[in-house]
Order: sequence, then C-alpha cells, then structure tokens
Amino acid sequence: MKWLFICLSLLLSYQAFCQSELSGKVIDPAGTPVPYATVLVYSLPDSALKDGTATLEDGTFEIQLNNGSYFLKLRFLSFEEKTVTVEINNADLNLGDVTLKPKDEMLDAVDVVVEKPQMELKLDKRVFNIQKDMSNVGLNAADILDNIPSISVDAEGNVSLRGSQNVRILINGKPSTLTGMSNADALRQIDGTMIESVEVITNPSARYDAEGEVGIVNIILKKEMKTGLNGSVNARVGYPVGYGAGFNLNYRTKKVNYFAGYSFGMQRSPVQGYNFQTFDSPDTSYRYEQFSNHERGGFSHNINGGVDFSLTPKMSLTLSTLFRFSDGDNWNTIVYNDYNSDDVLTQVVNRDETELDIGNSQEYNINFRKTFEKKDRLWTVDFKKSYSLDNEWSTLTQLSNQVWGQNSNQRTSNYENEDSWLFQTDYIHPFGEEGKFEAGAKVNLRTLYSDYLLEDSLAGSWITNDLFNNQMTYTENIYAGYIMAGNKTKSSVMKVV
Repeated sequence: MKWLFICLSLLLSYQAFCQSELSGKVIDPAGTPVPYATVLVYSLPDSALKDGTATLEDGTFEIQLNNGSYFLKLRFLSFEEKTVTVEINNADLNLGDVTLKPKDEMLDAVDVVVEKPQMELKLDKRVFNIQKDMSNVGLNAADILDNIPSISVDAEGNVSLRGSQNVRILINGKPSTLTGMSNADALRQIDGTMIESVEVITNPSARYDAEGEVGIVNIILKKEMKTGLNGSVNARVGYPVGYGAGFNLNYRTKKVNYFAGYSFGMQRSPVQGYNFQTFDSPDTSYRYEQFSNHERGGFSHNINGGVDFSLTPKMSLTLSTLFRFSDGDNWNTIVYNDYNSDDVLTQVVNRDETELDIGNSQEYNINFRKTFEKKDRLWTVDFKKSYSLDNEWSTLTQLSNQVWGQNSNQRTSNYENEDSWLFQTDYIHPFGEEGKFEAGAKVNLRTLYSDYLLEDSLAGSWITNDLFNNQMTYTENIYAGYIMAGNKTKSSVMKVV
C-alpha cells in the first residue's frame, strides 16, 4: 500500500511539473508587430486568471502552461480586444500571427471611467488588483497569494515565489509588524477585504533591502479615494471552520482624508501528511514511516486607521497606525512506525503536542510623498515605529509501545518580542525614454529578544532542562545609502551600508 502511495505521489509530481510552451506573435492588419500588448491566460471552465505576459518589441510572446483548456485575452490601446481558445496536451503550441483590429468607432461624446485591469505589467513588477476578482471574496491573505500565478502557499502557510521560499513579504512597500515574526501565521490573519492589490517584484531596485533571493511580494492595503463618506461592510463563512467580518470607512474632503478599518476572523486549518524513509548502509539498515495530523487556527483582530493631508495638489502627508491581535491554539499528532531490515514492525511511537499562541503587534507611520510634473518623478520620506510580541506555550507527550522505548512528558514556553525604528527617504528621477536615476538613505534600528524554556516531568514535578534553555538579545543597527542610474538594458549602482 505504501509503495502504491509513493508511486501515485511521483506521478502527480511529474504531472504538476510537466508544462508546454504556448507562443505566438501579435500583429496589426498591416502585418506590423504590436509590442507590449497584454496577453492574459484564463483557465476553462472556471475563468480563473492563470498567467500573463506582455509581447516583446517584435510582437512575440511565450508562456509556460500545464495541460488543460484555456482562453487568451489579447489587448492593446486603440485595438479591439481579441479572445483565443487553446488546448494544451503534452506539446508546445504556436499560434502563429494573431491580428488585432484597430478601433474605428467615432463618438460624439465620451464618458471616461478609470478601471484598473485585473493584472498590470510594469517594467519591474506585476500588479494584481485583488478587488477585481470576485473569487477572492471570503479569503485571507494566504489564500489570495496562493491564487496568484508564480506564488504558492503550502499547508504550513509558507510562501514560495517561483518555487523558492526565499521571498520577502512587505505591507504597503515596507516591512510591517502585521507579519510579525511569522509570515505563515500572520498572512492567515489578514482578511482579504483589507487588500487592494498585490505586487510581485522580481527585479527590485537598490532602494529595497537585499532580502529575498527570488523577489518581493508587496501587499497593498485599501484606502478609498472617493470624496465624502464611503465604506464597506463584509462577512464571510467557510468550511471546515472559517468565518469573520469587518468594515472599511473613509471620509474625504478636498484637503483631508480620514480612514479606518477593522476585521476579525476565526480560522482552523486541518492538515494530514505521510512520510516514508529507508536507510541502507553497511552498518545500519532500517525504515520508518510517519503519519501526521495537525490543525492550526484561532481568532485574530486587525485594526488600521489614519489621516491624509493634501498639503498641495502634488504633496501629501499621511499619519497612520496598524494593530494586530491573535489568540491561537494548535495541536499536532505524529505516529512513527519503525521497521528493521527485514521490514518487520519493531516500534510504534505516538507524539502529541498542544500549543497556545498569543501575539500582538502595533505600528505607527508618518509618510511624506511629493510628485512632480514629470511622470514617475517621486520623492518620499517615511518614518515608522513598530513593536510586536509573540508568546507560545506547548505541552508534548511521547509514548512508545516498547518497554525500551523513550517515553517523555515535556512543556515549553517561548517569549519573543521585536522593537524597531525606521527612517527612509527615496528620490526617483526618470530621464530619456527608459532611463531612471534613484538615490536614497535609510536608518533602521532593531532589537529582538527571545526567551525559550524547556521542562521535563519527573516524579510529578517539572524540572528545567538546561540543555535546551536559551535567552537571546539581538541588536541590529543599519545606516545605508545608495545611488543608482541606468535604463532597461544597462545600469550602475553604488550602495553604501
């Protein structure tokens, strides 16, 4: 039975990574290539966005897709949108020339309505406008990220970008205490109704810290731009256990905008797993299999609020604050079956763990933003004070069916807190057609404290295990500056830390 399970797992893994290349060339009726046209791929029959790209200067595009049925939407300014249906079946598919027809309607009057597309392609990032996709209603941040092409979130809540977990998570372009010390837990506690868009930055500039080997995922929170009083109220319920509610409010005048939001949620995520390993060497030969069954979840509360001041039409000052409170309880059961070299079961070990996890974080921000007549020219100044606390208490019990097996009863406690100050200023000045000059400075003062305690139950008393106890205070002071100039094909950077 276990070998059948392994074979099925290998087969599913093979199918998951078996992709074919879809390519083509977008042209106009005169046969001239259309560069930078948007190509969006949706799956059938659910019409979910799967991937997207932009055509190159010669009008060509390439996209890697799994087997299945899809439809493509090709669009470009002043051309009619075109839809093409394709079927991918273990072979590359070239669509050849795809012709877009120019729009030729003449209108006496026109009402211009600005509406963001579901995905925007920019030189250094892709922007996914979450509120455009109704399938994201009722989800948390982790669920939303898992629905974005090139991003995946595993059962533990760990985020991967293009297959690597070495990715950095930002909130509104900056590190945030909303994510605290654990991205996995915090993302489950951020309600999807608070999110306006997600930016996937695979080619970050020098103004970002050198963290995240494969890129940056930037979560943008909502802020209503309409004048007067605006708001929304939401509620959700899901299976197996997931419910919550929240609201967003804005009151905007010509010079001042007040905003506030709150959400709470209850979520439980059950996960089951199986693992089989075998060791064969001249002096050691044994096998074991592991069955795991765990569940994580609890209550969370998120509060944000602040005020925007429009000092001039191109200059603004924002004061804002963020709070997060969480109260979770988790449990984990693992069964180990040990086998000898003759594949005979020799021992069964049951390990049970229960954990109580209480955390809170708070953040205070001052943001200054100055735009100019020249497009994309920008100067920003940011100041942030943040504090987070995460306390965990666990009880672990291990029982063996053998007299010689190791039985134990332990409990642990882990207290962690982080206190940080951040000051950062950045200036961006575009030049030429695709050139850009950037300069900035940053001061980041950060202190982390951790106190871990392990106790063993002996003769009815709890005895401290000094081998595993640990107290740590980590201090990090960063003073950095950078200057960068370049264009799409060539750049030079000078960064001092």
